[in-house]
Amino acid sequence: MPKFENLEAIENFNEFIENTALRQNVINWYDFRKLSNILFVGNDYNCIQAFLLKNDRKVTLIENDQEIFNRLKEKYVDINNLKLVNSDLVEFTKNCKIEKFDYIVLATSMNRIGSFVNEENKQSAFIKLLKISKNLLLDNGVILLAVNNKYSIKNFSGARSNDGNSFDIILGRQKEMDVYSKNEIVELVQKSDFGAYKFYYPFPDFKLPSVIYSDEYLPNKNSSKLSYLLYYNPKDTILFNEIEALKEIIKDENLPLFANSYIVEISNNKDNFIKTKFISFNNFRKKENKMITKMYDEYVQKENIFEEGKEHISNISNYIDILKKCGFDVIDKVKDGKVYSEYQNLENLNDVLCEYILNGKKQLAYMTIDNWYKYIKKKFNCLFQNTNENTVFEEYGIDIDSNQKEKLTFLEYGFFDIIFENIFVDIDRENNLNKFLVYDQEWCKKNLPIEFILYRALNNLFYYNPQISKLININELYNKYSIEKYIDVFKKLEEKIQQNLIDIEIAKIYQETYSALTTLEALEDTIYYSKKEIEDVREQYNSFIKTVEATNAKWQEESDKAYARIDELEKKLSEKGNIADEIKKLFKKQ
Repeated sequence: MPKFENLEAIENFNEFIENTALRQNVINWYDFRKLSNILFVGNDYNCIQAFLLKNDRKVTLIENDQEIFNRLKEKYVDINNLKLVNSDLVEFTKNCKIEKFDYIVLATSMNRIGSFVNEENKQSAFIKLLKISKNLLLDNGVILLAVNNKYSIKNFSGARSNDGNSFDIILGRQKEMDVYSKNEIVELVQKSDFGAYKFYYPFPDFKLPSVIYSDEYLPNKNSSKLSYLLYYNPKDTILFNEIEALKEIIKDENLPLFANSYIVEISNNKDNFIKTKFISFNNFRKKENKMITKMYDEYVQKENIFEEGKEHISNISNYIDILKKCGFDVIDKVKDGKVYSEYQNLENLNDVLCEYILNGKKQLAYMTIDNWYKYIKKKFNCLFQNTNENTVFEEYGIDIDSNQKEKLTFLEYGFFDIIFENIFVDIDRENNLNKFLVYDQEWCKKNLPIEFILYRALNNLFYYNPQISKLININELYNKYSIEKYIDVFKKLEEKIQQNLIDIEIAKIYQETYSALTTLEALEDTIYYSKKEIEDVREQYNSFIKTVEATNAKWQEESDKAYARIDELEKKLSEKGNIADEIKKLFKKQ
């Protein structure tokens, strides 16, 4: 059944997207200055909660919709750092001549910006917003806003906005207040008195971002982070896989022009902008495991989103200690409740393997995988178990043949995320591997077979880089390492482990409404036509054909009658002409 054939699931998703805490991802990564004074314009969703989690901020929320304002008053009672104002920006400015703000945030309300500044034209509304903000901001203040891109890859793929048709946004037939091209934003900012701007590129968009890039850090075509989950309007007709198209666009370094959304910083000086250049989220995880990863010039930082995540950070610290005792070069360290790692200019092993395979260097790719597997087996030697009792299979109630089980090598601590994506490699010009650097090791299971780690590494490589499947069959690698007979049981183990880590409710909503697209064939499952719509279209088509046929028959009948009448009139005219000739002859005789 097509993914979007379940209308109930669509309704569930619409409710989900309006109420999920994931909407906070549009701003919860941003490094607001301590003790900052923030003006938050409009609150269509739950983003304001991200501010309220930090009590060192002073927040003024301005909302001109009375119904929304009343809901906010009921929801946020006795919040000391929040001031609610029922007004638009024009009136608010008149009554706010003294107070200045560090930030003005429009994270979800740009679609209503016209009502906040009393302008119907979106370009005029944008410029007026900037002029009003100029008067409300401190000299080092920043505007932070989120909009959709007119020329997004999603729009080009056939996605529709609200009740419009495919390509209406691109062709300018449909005007939306929160839709701008990148060049359009730049021109509008340049017309204002602000001297600087910085773009961020959230994917799949600013509503439910799972990754956010910037011009300082753009993905390469093999980045696994590009395999984000897509979602569409139930009536969209999707023409191609946007992720595969993006990979081609990235080759030509044009991703910023085709990003689905923009998050934009605007200020007097670029020095006022934050230094973050890449952000990623774990949207599927349970609350206690949700993390934000932020990349800076010198380091990468991971932090828990919720208080419940403190224990997870503590576990990571313990895992780092164990891995170092085994002899791994781990670049992560825990400090002040956050995970830090020094920024590396080395290549990721996942990217290296993809490049080898795609460039026809199959044997070099195999040799590199061999070296990685030998490396982790050597380092994990101190964790090898002599017994295969009370293993991870018993823990999850997974049946496995005893003879097969005896041939597996179990680890006391099984770090099942030491996959290619989580390893940097130091490679010289002769393709010699000089060093493996391990990072991002958040997970560990006791009494886990090392062969399962190999399985996960191979499986992730092919899942996130489907293009390599055209050149190498994954089963070939399973056979090479003699794990083909364990694939079914490893799949069950993977499912059990993931079920413990993910938020089941969020995963269910995602699964019901949109699909992870990794191949063009998978895209077909996301194109929605309900049975009723198909029947309606077919009925309309048949009715049209019948009408045309009936009209043609009627036209032919009337046409025949007309020609017959013409013949009749011509005969009569001819007869009258003969009579006239005879009369003329009589007059001539006289």
